Amino acid sequence: MKKLLPLFGVILIVFVLSCTKENSIDKLIVEQDMEAIAMEGIEMAEVEEWIFGQIENVTAGDIESAYPSAFQLKSSTAEVTYPVKTVEYPAAPAKWPRIITVDYGPENIIVSTRWREGMHLRGKVIIKKTAAHRKTGSTRTVSFKNFYFNDMKIVGSKVYTNKGPNEEGNLVFKWVVNLKATDADHFWRKRKVRKERELIDEGETNKWKDNQFMITGEVHGSNSKKWEHTRTIIEPLHRLTWFKYPVSGKVEVVNPKRTFWIDYGQGSEDNIAIMSYYDEEVLIEKEITLGKKKDKK
Repeated sequence: MKKLLPLFGVILIVFVLSCTKENSIDKLIVEQDMEAIAMEGIEMAEVEEWIFGQIENVTAGDIESAYPSAFQLKSSTAEVTYPVKTVEYPAAPAKWPRIITVDYGPENIIVSTRWREGMHLRGKVIIKKTAAHRKTGSTRTVSFKNFYFNDMKIVGSKVYTNKGPNEEGNLVFKWVVNLKATDADHFWRKRKVRKERELIDEGETNKWKDNQFMITGEVHGSNSKKWEHTRTIIEPLHRLTWFKYPVSGKVEVVNPKRTFWIDYGQGSEDNIAIMSYYDEEVLIEKEITLGKKKDKK
């Protein structure tokens, strides 16, 4: 019997070490899953921002005012240089509504924005505006026709509505996005957005690139691997139009298996966030990198 005790002790130690190792592996898998979900949400948010940021670039007000009719944009002799921008006025001679079509052509062209260089775009984007952007009640609807972003097919729409000033006198914009991105291998991601954006500061130059916003709302994400999650902003996100990521605010992410949080900090312009979750009753925190930092230009 005495000879069996040391053996029993060894078995017990091996069992404890095995359980500890399994728990560590389980914890690592949990963290990897959560980080993958977090990164997929961030990636889709960036795709959305890259696409709509490029659209803002090519639909600036001076383009519309420079070409008061779609007829003047057409040229039968000049070689086509993409993107081709056309403006239509369905209620002419009234200036509103207007429809802007941005045609990137049937083959990929390379486009760069503030946050990303060398994007490949093809197909058409259609923007319908009911009134000037700053007019209360105005809407801007963006849709796509055979449009590809880095060879991902993009379908869906974005509706942007000016709700007018709030009690503090700040303009509030509501936007609803339904976006689906499908890779060449048929893997797809969907993103449904319901958010409001409060313009809290227009900067000294009164230009769009100096704006600051506080954002509330939620996003539902899913993909063809049957991942689903809902991201709810529980502390308003502070966004600077010259910086790629939120500088403060907190998001709660819920999927069928777990709940975790992403904290963007207290105002620093960096690409670091804190992901946290509960392991039983213990709060676990992990620093994650959101992407490659790009400074203000």
